[in-house]
Amino acid sequence: MDKVKKSKTAIGRFLEQIPDYPTEKIQYKSDNILTGKKQAESLVFELPSGKRVRFVAKLLDTKKCRVWSGNLRLQDFINEENLKDLKNSIKLQGQVVPVLVRPIKDSSFTHEIIYGSRRFAACKSLGMEIKALEADINNDDAIMFMEAENAGRKSISAYETALAYKQWLDAGMYKSQKELSEKLGITREWLNKILSLNKIPRKIIESLSGPLNLSLKDGCRLVKTLSESDDAVEKTIKIAENRKKEGVPPELILKEILGNSVLPKNKLDSEHVIKNPRGKEACRITRTSNKKLKLTVKDKSLEGMVDVLIKDIEGLIQGYLSENPGKKEVS
Repeated sequence: MDKVKKSKTAIGRFLEQIPDYPTEKIQYKSDNILTGKKQAESLVFELPSGKRVRFVAKLLDTKKCRVWSGNLRLQDFINEENLKDLKNSIKLQGQVVPVLVRPIKDSSFTHEIIYGSRRFAACKSLGMEIKALEADINNDDAIMFMEAENAGRKSISAYETALAYKQWLDAGMYKSQKELSEKLGITREWLNKILSLNKIPRKIIESLSGPLNLSLKDGCRLVKTLSESDDAVEKTIKIAENRKKEGVPPELILKEILGNSVLPKNKLDSEHVIKNPRGKEACRITRTSNKKLKLTVKDKSLEGMVDVLIKDIEGLIQGYLSENPGKKEVS
């Protein structure tokens, strides 16, 4: 006697109907529903509010899609290098997980990508159509579904989240921080920490090779560092950009700019200690009895940067002397 085959879930059944590119080419009706096969099955999802949302599986032309402006991810940090693994996976296995889209009225585009912008970028780069779940939802619903989809992911950074939350507030999607925190189920304390990251200049994020290299904890420390003096922002940007040009890894750049490397304007005391992110001594600058400065490196991770530091110090001194030709020495 044959075993009874267990039926698939509703979402499994209608995703199975969408063929993987390029094994099968299909045609579209004017309403963009799949043809050549049974019409794609729909799935109805009920939100906690009681509102029912209907999803329909579709295969879309990536040229007719754009990423929703409220999407969490910074799109200009998505590039061929960090898409490499995802593109290879899609080539071998097809696009397993669909993106969420909503229909829009635009002369150039038919849909907006609510979440799944990396999958969208990968399929677009490969010249493939993209598997999607279409739902006619408003901004509030879009945010809810995007937050739920990203909840278990580590790929959305704290900085990207900060920019998105600020954008949602500025655009009036939420009337206040209180409403945003209540609807997303987050504490006001955590929200305030996240929003503070908006004070970090984009140039610093670029020097760190993208927002994924900055955690919430380090981001909050960086915000504090940037507020320590009037010129702290300018100096930190300069340090970060110079280290980026020199090929210093992002983690070492971050360690340097978080290690009190922006010295205060007042005269250097007889001893100045620079600490690493763990709060331990990284290096020490000491003024000796004969008024000479001594740099002692304690953190082994900085040993490879000593030559770079010496060159930078030399450059600063030369620059100072050229701007102040009357000075005979620098103390």
